[in-house]
Amino acid sequence: MTKNIDQKRHQIIKEINELVSEHELEAVSQFLKEVRWLKEHGAIFKDMKDTISLDKLVEEQNFKGMDEAQFNQLVEQLDIQEPIQELLDQLSS
Repeated sequence: MTKNIDQKRHQIIKEINELVSEHELEAVSQFLKEVRWLKEHGAIFKDMKDTISLDKLVEEQNFKGMDEAQFNQLVEQLDIQEPIQELLDQLSS
């Protein structure tokens, strides 16, 4: 296994040494940065799914929702008097 890796490494080094364009060398350099970054941080990314449904998301995230009575109690406690459009305008500014 090590011999195969060493052969690949030497082949890649040979190919890099044959590059003459600064643009090509920069592309290789950028690629190596990305490989190192993914090695260090890649675990934070999960594979993307092609499709997902709302029901599947609810199941995966164990979503329980909010009790309607509790929600209504919170609304009353907030005692918001401004029109909804004014509140929305405040969010966008």
